[in-house]
Order: sequence, then C-alpha cells, then structure tokens
Amino acid sequence: MTLKSKQKDLLFRILAEKTEDSSYLDGIGSESFPERKIDQICNWINDEFMMNGLAGNDEPNEYGLELEDLLDAVNRGRMT
Repeated sequence: MTLKSKQKDLLFRILAEKTEDSSYLDGIGSESFPERKIDQICNWINDEFMMNGLAGNDEPNEYGLELEDLLDAVNRGRMT
C-alpha cells in the first residue's frame, strides 16, 4: 500500500485512538500489514467514518471523504 503523508497522519491518529498494540503503529512506517490487520484497520476506519464522517444529510463531509480515500488506499494493500 502506498499512503500519502496526510493519510499516514490520519491513520496514525485513528490507530492510536483504537488500539494500544504498537505493531499497528509500526506498520504505518513500513506500510505493510498482514491481511488480518488490514481487516481490523478497515473496520476502525469505517467506525470513524460512521461516527464523524457524515454530514447531517448522511452524505460524506470533508473528513468523510478523507476517510474514504484512506480506506481505498489501505484496501489496495490487499491487492499487492
């Protein structure tokens, strides 16, 4: 997976909030996660999207669009 700097920062914030397992945070630098961790990361990104990524009309707000892009980038890691 290839993450932009802003995406790495966002992923770091989400992971730091969701888990105390430092191996998740270490994986950001190498951009390499095992499949089972990618599944969990996607779940946490989806949770964040549902809690903070939607506007009042249930459409993604600006933050939600960033989360969607991050989710796409993390999911691309499954393809390589």
